Amino acid sequence: MTTSSDFFDEWGLIAGKIEDLDDFLSTLRTDVTTLVDGAASAAIPHLGDLSFEVVEAYVEKASQSLITAADTFLVGYAESEMGELESRDVRGALKRLKLQMEADSATIEATTLSVGAASYDAGNTGSGRIHVSIVDVEGTTLENVRPETLRFELVADTQQTGTAGEETWRVRGAATIDQKSRLWPKGSGIALEFDNAHAGKEETSAPGGNVMKNTTFEAFTGHLPDSFDEVIGTAGTTYTETSTALRGAKALRIIGKGSQLTELKQDIGSDTAAKLKPKTKYVLSFWLREGASTRRPARSRSTSRTAAGP
Repeated sequence: MTTSSDFFDEWGLIAGKIEDLDDFLSTLRTDVTTLVDGAASAAIPHLGDLSFEVVEAYVEKASQSLITAADTFLVGYAESEMGELESRDVRGALKRLKLQMEADSATIEATTLSVGAASYDAGNTGSGRIHVSIVDVEGTTLENVRPETLRFELVADTQQTGTAGEETWRVRGAATIDQKSRLWPKGSGIALEFDNAHAGKEETSAPGGNVMKNTTFEAFTGHLPDSFDEVIGTAGTTYTETSTALRGAKALRIIGKGSQLTELKQDIGSDTAAKLKPKTKYVLSFWLREGASTRRPARSRSTSRTAAGP
């Protein structure tokens, strides 16, 4: 089995050839333009049919062939030298390379990214704000975000056809282009509509939806919230319902005893109509009140589990 260092040596050779080709094309643009302009001024026939676009089409095809060969090398090399891939594509090869680098205690220089300040249309009504971050739900700083401007538009709210807390947004990014183009990458090409995440929008896997049930804790049987099962604890002693709520009429109260834990669960797909999707991350977030007056959102947690469970 090869090391990650060996891989980068081989990959660097191919990446260098791709860069050389791009440099050649940039120089060719100037040379061909000069040639065509000179032919036109000298009234030389036929050379007027020559343009940079014609030459560029041939070089672009060569560039695409080289990039395809690079992708094929990446997948083949990772599979033959590092082990079985999760999927036989570039993404699968990079995942395998990451594992090999961890085994080799190898690192590469991180890419530094930043998020520009949001600007708002002068005609907006209200005080809505967009919070954008390059830190994912697991607390990891992203290093492969494409440079682009995202435009968010509120398309349904309580002033129109929306429901309070479930407003609909539309987000659009810059256009994407073929990965094999020498101009790649451009924008993400994202064009998505989604609703605000809201606990009341239950049992749906749609963006902004909630796959769980009764997470507003408005329904109880005894002291146990409906659609939840007790794992550890004592109803009425370590947990109960309360009328002190952020929204609605009820909330779940956990009573710390110091010597007894509390654990409630809900089986997604069994206790709920919504089901989890394979290879999909889900975020668990909630509001927490500590003591008599402190109220704050608890830190979100993410999970990649896809089986039914708490």
